Amino acid sequence: MVIGKNTNEANLLQLAEDFKNGKRLVLFLGAGINLGDRTSIEGCKEIDLSWNGLLNGLFSEAFSLLSIGKGLSSEDRYIMQNLICDPNKKEALKGFSEECWECLRSYASFEFPPLVQASIIKSVLGNNYIDSIRKHLYQQCDKYIMRKIFLKYYGLNSNLSGTGKSRPFYSLYQLARLIILHHPIIAVVTYNFDKFLTIAIDILRENKEEFFTEKEMERVRQDRTVEDVFGSYSHSSQEKDVLPIYHIHGLIPPYNEYLPVKDNEIVLSMEEFYENTQNVYSWQTATQLHFLCHFTCLFLGSSLTDINTQRMIHYASKIGNDDKIYYLHAVSKSMKEKLSEKEYMSYLGLMNLKDTFYTQYGLTPIFDRNGYNHLYDTILNFVL
Repeated sequence: MVIGKNTNEANLLQLAEDFKNGKRLVLFLGAGINLGDRTSIEGCKEIDLSWNGLLNGLFSEAFSLLSIGKGLSSEDRYIMQNLICDPNKKEALKGFSEECWECLRSYASFEFPPLVQASIIKSVLGNNYIDSIRKHLYQQCDKYIMRKIFLKYYGLNSNLSGTGKSRPFYSLYQLARLIILHHPIIAVVTYNFDKFLTIAIDILRENKEEFFTEKEMERVRQDRTVEDVFGSYSHSSQEKDVLPIYHIHGLIPPYNEYLPVKDNEIVLSMEEFYENTQNVYSWQTATQLHFLCHFTCLFLGSSLTDINTQRMIHYASKIGNDDKIYYLHAVSKSMKEKLSEKEYMSYLGLMNLKDTFYTQYGLTPIFDRNGYNHLYDTILNFVL
């Protein structure tokens, strides 16, 4: 079976029908929701909240400590850090041919996959690794910075919201709008440590006149609160009119909030992933399976390479679900800009192959060739 254009369009039409019919929805969100066009505030360093950005920053910190006493010259440390901590740096460093540098870069990427990097980070940084994650996330962006960006680019009075303009944090902004405006969304399952989605929702609700039209304002509910659920199920109030955001891999809040330690299981390294996998009776496993087997689910911002996510989808496919589990993804802006037309067609062929596999796995894939911004616009149009 090959996923053709007609199949992709049929899947999109089915999703639109599910929205129209008020199907109860659960969003499954990955690190990709924090992506968007790069931006900086008042001349500061560019904000990078990507998963690779987090790992590269943490690994760079760990590598600096690890290299002490190893007899490495400053040049050696610089070369190794560029190979491992900046895998996207394609330009060869001085003294290396492009062919040699590409070979080393491929080798480093293969030998140090994300899980290995994460395990090294935890081993070297010890108990400080959670503080390092917190620092990387919230020293780049907080509620004040996000509000400033939202108002600048997406406020009703903004002149920067046109098509083709820069769109920082666009996925977060559109998801927050979707959650506020579409009431059949009953829960969110996130694999992210941060509270950026909750912050985005708070910003839009607290400044609703700045972001919602008069017609949209009729659908903005003030009686529904958002609750971040983590660690132990006892942290959840389980009250009516509460939208729970389940942090499956733990929660690391901003500096102005208390950092929970007890029962807050941060899942980053190999050891933590394996321990999480072993506990088949955990609330994290039960929550994901319950939603995947009984509700219409949307995977967004996820490459589905997380072993825990794959495990849940596998179990759900065995148990079955009368509703659909949608996997939404799109061509990245950088990919479209980098590739020639021939290379781009090969890339589309690979995405087709991937979607064929996931269809046989029980998912309903939807791939947007116009990019992630267009994908989120399409979803929002279902409810407007």
